[in-house]
Amino acid sequence: MAEYSNPNTYQEDAVPRGPMSSNTDASLLGPTKHRKNVISWDDYFMSLAILSSQRSKDPSTQVGACIVNKDKRVIGMGYNGLPDGCKDDRFPWGKAAHECCCECGCGCDECQCSKRRKVEYRWLKDKNFYVCHAELNAIVNSYMGIL
Repeated sequence: MAEYSNPNTYQEDAVPRGPMSSNTDASLLGPTKHRKNVISWDDYFMSLAILSSQRSKDPSTQVGACIVNKDKRVIGMGYNGLPDGCKDDRFPWGKAAHECCCECGCGCDECQCSKRRKVEYRWLKDKNFYVCHAELNAIVNSYMGIL
């Protein structure tokens, strides 16, 4: 694990944390100052969601989700993508183009044209039929005992 320590970020008036008895010599603990310029919890969790969205294979929409319990602990993360076990290169990643429902080419699904034909399986070419939302993946990937 890599660590970085900046000695110029400590505060003078900080109190050491942790189990200390009243007769413990604070000088044995090292620096007793902590940084105050840390990001908020909301910014931290949103940053995790943004980072997880970068795992999405969707070419047009990258979404991430982070589930946090009341103790501010991350219990689940996810991003929009195919269900576990599906090969990314075997499914469509685009949206199905609108196909006309008849031969006249009017483009209306409710066309009353006499040459109307049935268009089937258009949804098979649409990524939205296969891709799971980031929130769903975060729930599925969560530590279910903690929910």
